[in-house]
Amino acid sequence: MNKVETIEEFYKRKFDWMPDNIKNEIGHFNVFTLDPFVGDKAQPVPYKRRDYFKIMLVIGNSKVHYADKVVEV
Repeated sequence: MNKVETIEEFYKRKFDWMPDNIKNEIGHFNVFTLDPFVGDKAQPVPYKRRDYFKIMLVIGNSKVHYADKVVEV
């Protein structure tokens, strides 16, 4: 089983940076663009177990590919 990724590890892996106040907050919220994952040059999002939640707001019709399933939104 792969190791669970923490929010700190996510920031280090994705941005090589971490917000200063991440340990001082009760919760943490941030907004990121999906540019590398949408459009003609979309890259797959690798599956990882995480100890935090990722939430996506979607406008319009879309398909979410997860594991061996496709869910229409």
